[in-house]
Amino acid sequence: MNLRIWRLSRVFIISLSHCRGMAGRTGSTEPIFAVENRPFPHLSATSLDGTAVTLPDDLRGSLAFIVVAFPRWVQPVQETWTGPFEKAFAGNPRVKAYMVVAVAGRLEASLADRVDEALRGVLPPERHGRVLTYAGDLDEYAGQLGLDDISLAYLYLVDGEGVIRWAEKGAATPEGFDRLLEIARTILAEYR
Repeated sequence: MNLRIWRLSRVFIISLSHCRGMAGRTGSTEPIFAVENRPFPHLSATSLDGTAVTLPDDLRGSLAFIVVAFPRWVQPVQETWTGPFEKAFAGNPRVKAYMVVAVAGRLEASLADRVDEALRGVLPPERHGRVLTYAGDLDEYAGQLGLDDISLAYLYLVDGEGVIRWAEKGAATPEGFDRLLEIARTILAEYR
């Protein structure tokens, strides 16, 4: 077990884990076929602006790109997946992107507020309504979403009916991002 301490803004995040780390990895993703074509599980969390959100219920009728990441990977995921996705569909009210920051383990309750404070300091205010912090037991979601390595980001494209249509895990690559955009455009065309 590794003890890792990260500094986000003025808050320190301590994690006891078996992290291999995303930093220094070359970009690559791998599909999570086991979760595709299944409903996205109901997950309730609070956004950085204080809004209670329940996924996928609050997304009905929209195409949603949902990223589940652990606190250390929020900034890299924002820069390589979420930000570019939002830019590609800017102005399209039928497309939403959410990042779920998962705070799990023995320190989850005490760390959630600190993680929120740190993220408010590093992410621009216009993102706060789309960044959710989930503090709780991830075991119930691990099987449903294929969460098996906290050193990775988990990416889901969820259609207007709450069904996962595409799922991958890993670091962004140009090919992976292009594939995401292609599938998103195909789904949007189906729901005209």
